[in-house]
Amino acid sequence: MMIADGGEVMKLIRRQVNLIKYINENPKAGIKEIAEVLDVSLQTIKSDLQNMHEFMQTYGVKIEILPGNQLRIQGFEHITYMLRATGMMMEFSLEKQTMLFVLMQDDFSTLQDMADALYVSKSLMEKVVAALLKKYPEELHSVRHYGIRSIGSQLEKRSRIC
Repeated sequence: MMIADGGEVMKLIRRQVNLIKYINENPKAGIKEIAEVLDVSLQTIKSDLQNMHEFMQTYGVKIEILPGNQLRIQGFEHITYMLRATGMMMEFSLEKQTMLFVLMQDDFSTLQDMADALYVSKSLMEKVVAALLKKYPEELHSVRHYGIRSIGSQLEKRSRIC
């Protein structure tokens, strides 16, 4: 997900949004608890919080890591607004995001290109693309070592988006 941040673009992944949601619902939770619930390492939580620092500041939120892996949250009252802003951008399923990505490309897109653009693993993208190829066999064309692309004119591609 991309969020405008003072002219720059901040990219949040689902895990980071889930992290913010969990902190909002459990403000007294420590990093260890959050890591267990989200099924990631302590270092991942710390890195995500560090990477989102500037983004959260634009909403008046600051989360500090204290000794003992506890959190200090400043601007807690702004987290709900921040979540609302990020939630609006996460309404599309991964399948729809992938289809939009393919439709917007003029040439073939590899699994890795799509995975990188949508911030998911290549193995997850393989599953999503396999499902899309079954669902839209007439609209999508896959060529080994080249990738996948949408077949049709610009008008046909635009009508698929709607």
